[in-house]
Amino acid sequence: MDWFEQLTGLDPDASSGTFEAMLAALVGVIIIAAAWYVLSRRKARAAR
Repeated sequence: MDWFEQLTGLDPDASSGTFEAMLAALVGVIIIAAAWYVLSRRKARAAR
């Protein structure tokens, strides 16, 4: 997982991959939270 190094030129954790894994997990959580928000808003509108 060296996409972060390729993108920024930084090596924040000496290539152990933990920083990249944390970023990937954070992006995944953000995507899930956004999808949940959109679906809950859609469900609330349909209930009105």
